Amino acid sequence: MARPVAPADSGRAIVLSVSDGDTVHLDIRTGAPGRADDDVRARLLRIDAPELARDGRPAECGAGEARDRLADLLPTGSEVRVAWDVEVTDQYGRDLVHLWTSDGTWVNGTLLAEGRAREVLFRPNDGYDDQVLALEATARRAGLGMWSC
Repeated sequence: MARPVAPADSGRAIVLSVSDGDTVHLDIRTGAPGRADDDVRARLLRIDAPELARDGRPAECGAGEARDRLADLLPTGSEVRVAWDVEVTDQYGRDLVHLWTSDGTWVNGTLLAEGRAREVLFRPNDGYDDQVLALEATARRAGLGMWSC
């Protein structure tokens, strides 16, 4: 199954930093209405990476590796393509996004394929459902990343 390419109407952003395995800070250049030139905290759609240590809780297995892999894919200062789904933001004010690197790599799918995150669905944001489910299933069967813990 082919991985999705960035939609023709996707936005552009500059990566400011990576917080964890599924959250980044972006400088939105074009895209979502009213978001141009906004610095936003963005949550990658359809994935849930293991949690880093915080509030006295230890890190989940694979959390550091997920964050490091996301940082490798999205170096500070790099330009990315951004696509939103039905809901633009979540209850915490984070933009909900799919990201593609300048070479066309679908970041959300890469983390799933490598076992750095699991699939999660928060309706109505159900884009790329077939691809997401297939990528997680393959990584899980192969015991990749978090599936080896």
